[in-house]
Amino acid sequence: MRAFQKFNPTAYRSSRFPLPPAKPAEVAKPAWDFSSSCSFSSATSLARDSWGPADWKGYFEERAAIREYDGGFTRSEAERLAFADTVACWLSAHPVPASASERCVHCGGGHRSYDELLPVLASGGHVWVHNACWTGWYGLRRQEAAAALNAIVLVLPTSGGDQP
Repeated sequence: MRAFQKFNPTAYRSSRFPLPPAKPAEVAKPAWDFSSSCSFSSATSLARDSWGPADWKGYFEERAAIREYDGGFTRSEAERLAFADTVACWLSAHPVPASASERCVHCGGGHRSYDELLPVLASGGHVWVHNACWTGWYGLRRQEAAAALNAIVLVLPTSGGDQP
């Protein structure tokens, strides 16, 4: 007497009642195209100067409302954080042009053995900044963004904390 018999799937299927062949699945097409309704699409992504003052104000107000209602922050704290978000978005929408790899865009100096030139991703390549110059250069970029946003009536909230 055999204790174990090997399973034979073909014999098992043939002993069962025959099933009709499976039909190919019909995949429904979505009612709308995701890429045309999403700002992550390259066709609708932020481009240099593509947003007007109403768009930037709307972005700021939306970020502040999310921080206030979903994040539980006070309105002033939510506005401060939303302004920092808007500055970051502005910087992404307005990248600096690429620079030559021999010079720092902040101080204009060349390669130093004690202070390396670091590549920062830019439009069309990289911007090269000394390690010691990066903080000052990035601070000036954030000031440029804040000034541009203030010019379209988005005022930096005055409560303390991290300034853009």
